[in-house]
Amino acid sequence: MANQPKKYKKFVATAATATLVASAIVPVASAASFSDVVVGGSHSEAINALADQGIIKGYADGTFKPGVQINRGQTVKLLGRWLESQGYEIPADWNSVQRFSDVPVNAADQELVKYAALVKDAGVFNGSQGKLNASQPMQRQHMAVVLVRAIKNVLGEDLVQQYKDAGFVSSIEDLYQAYANENREAIIALEYAGITKVSDGNFRPTQTVTRGQFASFLYRTINLDTLNATVESIKAINNTTVEVDFKEAIDNVNALKFTIDGLQVKNAVVKQTDKTVVVLTTAPQEGGKTYTVSESGKKLGTFQGVSAVIPTGISTVVASQQGVIGQQVTVSAQVKVTEGQSKAGIPVTFNIVNSNSNVNDKIEVEAYTDENGVATYTYTRYYSGTDNVVAYATDKSSVNDKAKVYWDNALQLTISDVTTDSTLANGKNKVYQIESKNNKNGYVFVTFAENLNVAPDKLVKTVNAQGVATYLLDSNDRVTANRADYPYEATTGGKAVIAVKLDSNGKANLVLSGKNASVTPIVFEGEYVGNNITPQAYKAKYDKTALQAKGSTVTFELKHELGLTVEAIGNANAATYINSTETGGRDYKVKYVDKEGKPVAQGSKVRVAIDTEGVTGTFRLLDADGNEVTAYLTDGKVKYYELTIGKDGETTFTVTSTHVNDYVTPVVFVDNGKTAQKLDDQDLQSKSETTYFVADVTYNAKLKVLGADGKEAKPVLANNSDYVDFVYELVDQNGKPRRASSATDVTFNITAGAGTIVTENGDVAPGNSTSVTKTISASSTKATTRVKAKEASVVSVTATGSTAGVVLPTTEPTSATATFLSTQELVNGTVYTGTVRAVDKANNKVTLLINGKEHTVSYENGNYYIGGTNKSFVDFEEALSYGDTVKYVPGTTPHFDITVNITDTTAPSLSSATYASAQPAKSNSYATGDIELSGGEKLTFTATEYSEELNGTKVVLVDNVASSSTTATVGVDGNGNTVITVELADNGTNITATFQDVIDAVNTVTTITKVSASTSDSTSTVADVGNTTLNGGSVAAPAQPATITLVFDEEVANTSEVEASVTVTGSATVRSLDNPTFSWSSDKKTLTIILGPAHTVQKGDTVTVTNVKDAAGNVKATDSQSLN
Repeated sequence: MANQPKKYKKFVATAATATLVASAIVPVASAASFSDVVVGGSHSEAINALADQGIIKGYADGTFKPGVQINRGQTVKLLGRWLESQGYEIPADWNSVQRFSDVPVNAADQELVKYAALVKDAGVFNGSQGKLNASQPMQRQHMAVVLVRAIKNVLGEDLVQQYKDAGFVSSIEDLYQAYANENREAIIALEYAGITKVSDGNFRPTQTVTRGQFASFLYRTINLDTLNATVESIKAINNTTVEVDFKEAIDNVNALKFTIDGLQVKNAVVKQTDKTVVVLTTAPQEGGKTYTVSESGKKLGTFQGVSAVIPTGISTVVASQQGVIGQQVTVSAQVKVTEGQSKAGIPVTFNIVNSNSNVNDKIEVEAYTDENGVATYTYTRYYSGTDNVVAYATDKSSVNDKAKVYWDNALQLTISDVTTDSTLANGKNKVYQIESKNNKNGYVFVTFAENLNVAPDKLVKTVNAQGVATYLLDSNDRVTANRADYPYEATTGGKAVIAVKLDSNGKANLVLSGKNASVTPIVFEGEYVGNNITPQAYKAKYDKTALQAKGSTVTFELKHELGLTVEAIGNANAATYINSTETGGRDYKVKYVDKEGKPVAQGSKVRVAIDTEGVTGTFRLLDADGNEVTAYLTDGKVKYYELTIGKDGETTFTVTSTHVNDYVTPVVFVDNGKTAQKLDDQDLQSKSETTYFVADVTYNAKLKVLGADGKEAKPVLANNSDYVDFVYELVDQNGKPRRASSATDVTFNITAGAGTIVTENGDVAPGNSTSVTKTISASSTKATTRVKAKEASVVSVTATGSTAGVVLPTTEPTSATATFLSTQELVNGTVYTGTVRAVDKANNKVTLLINGKEHTVSYENGNYYIGGTNKSFVDFEEALSYGDTVKYVPGTTPHFDITVNITDTTAPSLSSATYASAQPAKSNSYATGDIELSGGEKLTFTATEYSEELNGTKVVLVDNVASSSTTATVGVDGNGNTVITVELADNGTNITATFQDVIDAVNTVTTITKVSASTSDSTSTVADVGNTTLNGGSVAAPAQPATITLVFDEEVANTSEVEASVTVTGSATVRSLDNPTFSWSSDKKTLTIILGPAHTVQKGDTVTVTNVKDAAGNVKATDSQSLN
């Protein structure tokens, strides 16, 4: 018995949040009150709890008879009632299909009949040789078997496999008395799970079970902790970091004791971004070696060690960025490694120093590369300045690269599209707008990304700037007066840039024109070195870290004013035509756009030419709906068909033929050439791939989700009424329906999402699955299963088919989903009545309160009514205001009807105004406190984590009562601070406690108090009592600017126009805000003003806001409040 593995207990129960798969039965004061069940008796808790749940009923005379033997029929009833409580439904055929040969469906005990059907179908009670033997007493070994089956099939826990995996050794000595190996394994499984408890080493397998004993066994079974907290994966991130990914979130990593065979574990923390992942810091690993991770002696899994990799090179991914104060910027670095080495998990250090170092702190952080060798770090600044970024290999700082981030209140240099098209016909103009706040009335410069560091023969030479000059640079990178045709920096030497003059607002247009080429303009700042504003007063060599902005890529090409393409879809070897359902053939997709590249109008016509030289059978062309199209013209062997373009400028068609070895090559054209109705070389046209018709059919399968209308399913309500159908359809190599020569068996595997769903097998609980099997006859092509939902859920379905024992390929798609919405969600086509909570007329959006939930919807394209009368958009929007009642019908073209119109006449008002002073940066520090006793000895008490909340914790040494041991208790004072009271050991006269006794006592409650004790003199006796208060604890945090927070009583519509000022209360003296930044909350009710470092604002000052407007147009010219 020595050193045997622990019994059934999930090791992270103290660290993870336990979730019971099945609802446990909690003992309460019983309503049953059986006259022969004594309160506090050996089985009373289980009997009363099960009775309150309706699982136990007792006898008519008010007794339970706990000492009477339970028979097999009574056992079936108890198990059946429990299954019902877990959501299992009585089989629909319980009274028509007999499960046991000795329990006919017309038996007098109908309750036994239905529960016998339920437990048999659930795989819990199988009987003996087809019989239930209901009147026979239940033996303990048979009880063990049915309980273990129930735990496996109902609770999802295979106890037999678990005890075998754990190496559990049974202490039961009379297992040999059990009749079969299954019985013995079941008994051991109950022992492993703690459901049976033997005191004398004997289970007594052949003895019968009393009613009271079975109640206790069933009660323990139902309340079995079924938390399945296992490990998803273990992997080495780098040479000293391992991640253990659990299925459950880890709440207390300190409760877990991780070890790795042959490798020191130095630290274990929960990953900040994923509470299910524990990050282990290890000693250096041996590359390729297999390591085993364990927790408290339990093996979790293995991982392959990773060798330390020193990169051979590093480069910043984006060398120049512009940051907006308060918004995040991500810097990235790409490493290079020796061929064959992994790029993942390599430490990279980002050293970031700001030019405005008085307010922007230096940052130095370490990040690890992903599988692509890219390390990233995201951060923000609250003051302007330029960050000089150096990214270097942590283990070799000489491998580095540089970047810059330019911070300001807004982007300092931009280039945006005026001409929105990215692809233009040769000779057309692409117009960009450049804006630079730093260079008003000065120059900025433009190069092409494609012409940087390129050999002369690779330069793009056919795109030029219009209306501005391109200049050569001299050897000192200064702009000369010599012109060039295009900008470039050639690898062989020579540089040229486009010089763009900005107006007094810092704006200018850049116009590019060209042919048969693509370019990406980059605008950047030059270095002003002259005395007057001319291009020649600048140095303008492009530097990757210069302040810059990249425009969109433009392509100039030869193109028709209209665009036409045809794409062959699927397999060139197509099945032949059989009938209008089993069409065979192959699809082609047509795309038709106008001169701007936008889809042509729906209803436009295109034509298809089919040369039937290769056709000996009957050729058919089918439209997008599968209908046969009649040729409008036959010219020799060529047949012509006309098709109608649908939405998005697209349509599809299918080519089919009845004969093997036929082939066709479609040509789609627009009849705008020389010859009417026929294809000629001047028609806009597109020729596609050839399709060949073959005898062989390669069977595949499609998985579709259809609504009640037979069309692609949209989200439906989880009301146990609306449904979706999942359809498995046999198809040929091009996705066309095709029956098989023999029947096909289809198994649908249906998985519930977050809510309960209803299948043909009954209810499926959240996260659980069920399988439904259907048969497709040889005369059909598809099988269907229907799903409903009782609660909001996303249902996922996979389906597998097999014919004559051969499994068919995976469906396309491999899985399908359907969404069942909460009855609070909005469903297209349903009429709702809501109250207007907000109106955003700038973006044509209205927020409606419907059934207790707010929904923000667009009213930009809809049908508009007021009181049932059709109105224009303008009239509707003018009338729409806060508080209105609106009838709303969501859909592609939503319906809006204002049924009750309320006029809002009140402008937003200030509710509160708060000033918060600037806060300096904080560093990590532990709270500490000392008790110095009369003899000069000192005890030190230190927090175990960085925290300001531990400041104020008190440690008090007292000698109030005679005690042979030193103990620590934890309390809370009137201010909410933790108090650790240490009662010192004494002999009735003197204190006998040593310093080490105090340390040991304090450290026993460290997990609660987060305070530990230490001293340099642990053996001395404590001379007297004393106390201390811990202080000095803090958590590292960057400096925070001073702010003013203004709260309004309703949404402000014109946030960009609101102005604010601060004056000394009672005077006209204006306070400085020092270049403030305004930031509005998402609901536009709260304005946060970030003040500059030189502001003069104080509490008690008066803040005034002007020009505050709501969505209804009500304006408050001024509003003031005192700053709290």
